[in-house]
Amino acid sequence: MHHYNHQKKSLGFLSVVAFLMILVGVGYTVSSVFAVNTSKTSQTLPTSTTSNDATPPKEWVFASLEKQIATTATSLWNELLGNTSTDEATGSISSQSPEWKGQPSSSSAVAVISLAEPLPFPKVYEDIDTSLYTDAILALYSNGILQGGTQFYPNNYVRISDFIRVVVDTYRLILWYNLNNLEGLTQNVYYTFTTLPVEVIKRINSAYEWWFLTKLALEDADGNSRLDKFISPTEAQEILFAIQKKSPALLHTSFQIPFVSDTTLSKAEMAQLVVSAFWLPLNEQYLPVFSDISWTTYQADIHKLARLWIISWVHGKFYPNAKVENKDFVIMLVRTLIYRQGTPQVIDNFYYLTPLQNVATTATYAPYLEYCLELEICTPLLTQTSWGVTFQANRLLSRSEIVPIVSTAAKNKFDLPNTRRWEYLTRGELAHFLRYMFDIEPSDEKVSTSSLDLTGTLSTEKKSDPPQISGDKRTSRRDTFQELMKIQ
Repeated sequence: MHHYNHQKKSLGFLSVVAFLMILVGVGYTVSSVFAVNTSKTSQTLPTSTTSNDATPPKEWVFASLEKQIATTATSLWNELLGNTSTDEATGSISSQSPEWKGQPSSSSAVAVISLAEPLPFPKVYEDIDTSLYTDAILALYSNGILQGGTQFYPNNYVRISDFIRVVVDTYRLILWYNLNNLEGLTQNVYYTFTTLPVEVIKRINSAYEWWFLTKLALEDADGNSRLDKFISPTEAQEILFAIQKKSPALLHTSFQIPFVSDTTLSKAEMAQLVVSAFWLPLNEQYLPVFSDISWTTYQADIHKLARLWIISWVHGKFYPNAKVENKDFVIMLVRTLIYRQGTPQVIDNFYYLTPLQNVATTATYAPYLEYCLELEICTPLLTQTSWGVTFQANRLLSRSEIVPIVSTAAKNKFDLPNTRRWEYLTRGELAHFLRYMFDIEPSDEKVSTSSLDLTGTLSTEKKSDPPQISGDKRTSRRDTFQELMKIQ
């Protein structure tokens, strides 16, 4: 915990700060009220710039506010705050700060922190939105049956070899085989087709050995292979009937769907037929809300927090291996608290941010930091410098800083051992830790922190509601904080 003893500042600098704060106040008056709305356009991306206690960190100045404040004020703010951009190639990420695009909530509120309803599933293919069988296509994709790409071509016809591959892989999936290798497939060779990949041939030979193809003609009257021909709905159903006869517990008793044609089966129809036959559920955790989390260690945790809007996303990247920065930690923590308490939080004034020397109330993280300071949870994140108390937005946080704060917020003590306590925590690890500590919709498997090297002890006490403040206690805290931050 920092001690907040402040040195005197020059009269000139105080004048500039006072002038800027007045202009910002004017800006809020002109623009009525601002609401922090977790709309789909917002995104929290990390910026890994190195902070120096002697120099205030730079924050983005929003265009929406700049248009409402005098040109002089904008120029002065830019001088003090500037813009940040870092190099992803060296492990840093460029920042693109979103604008506030919320609707005014009330005449007395300057910001409202709220969480939207669970977000829709991310778009996997660009051409399936109008398909009757979009859900079935997503189910196949989320279970690793379909390959990635921008287009699915739902109305294209399915070849016999492709249908066999999909059915065999779905059958293996139901039997808990790993689809990333050839596990469970036969080593025997019954057919060889030089035009087909070895992986596909193995699936065809396996389907033949398992008696899935008893009603399917693999060759025409001239002895030519039919595997590259389009499969008909009847042929497709005959394969499924054969599987049902062999393993009746694995398939639905009825999987009839209306087919557009009697001679050809479309890819969308194939998806619906296979999903309904095998009762294949949507594997939500493998629908990547970010393009860089697929098959990563903490994908399920990141996906769950993103669907609850605790993590922002706009079909972008999450950078799960990037180190956690001050501002990102505050946003994720407060959104988790708001989700837990189930009601929006109104920010009626920036009582706690005003005394700080380098925080723009227009910053994306501003209302989150205000609320977190009011709860007396985020005070350890402040930094004392020679020119005042600051919030270093881009400062990287260690495990020993994050764990006690989360433990306090979740009201669940987590004893962190000395091992690696001063190492930085990654964004993926933070998502995992928040979900674990706040018990956010746990999966069937027990969420563990062993992979975080946080092999401490979690309290067995019953989880309680997140902290909330009201009435005289709130007023007293605000007065005490502002007096503490006041420069003598």
